[in-house]
Amino acid sequence: MCCTPPHHIFQTPLTTTTMPNNFQGRMSDFDKGQIIAFRTQNLSLSQIAKEINCPKSTIQTFLNRYESRDFHENTPSAGRPQLITARTGRRVVRESKKARQLPLRELTNEVAPNASVRTIKRVLAEEEIRKWRAKKRALLTEDHVAQCLAWATEHKN
Repeated sequence: MCCTPPHHIFQTPLTTTTMPNNFQGRMSDFDKGQIIAFRTQNLSLSQIAKEINCPKSTIQTFLNRYESRDFHENTPSAGRPQLITARTGRRVVRESKKARQLPLRELTNEVAPNASVRTIKRVLAEEEIRKWRAKKRALLTEDHVAQCLAWATEHKN
């Protein structure tokens, strides 16, 4: 009897998550204000993390940065800002679907003249849309259509 482990051990999950499901990478200004307020009330990092539902390491990193900078704003992200906004990207996709035979250069000039064709291709590729040059075909005149119809009815059986 003493060698068997307690029954409740088998009911606990084997893995635990360190980050809550609602954590999205950047804290809102409201959450930052709450962290600062809780810290001034001398709550521990674990208590603050539980109240805000955020990892303890995030709380600690934020407080360290807040104390070194004396402000809570995020620093600008590294890299060049995106040329195509989400709104323009949706417009590129919409116009591309509307006018499928429109060449990429003309689509670029119409929708986002400050962007390159490569950028427009990348936006379309993210939506799994591929545009290619349509094969040149001779356009049928009314005479051609009449001749094709006459031939088809003649050779019906």
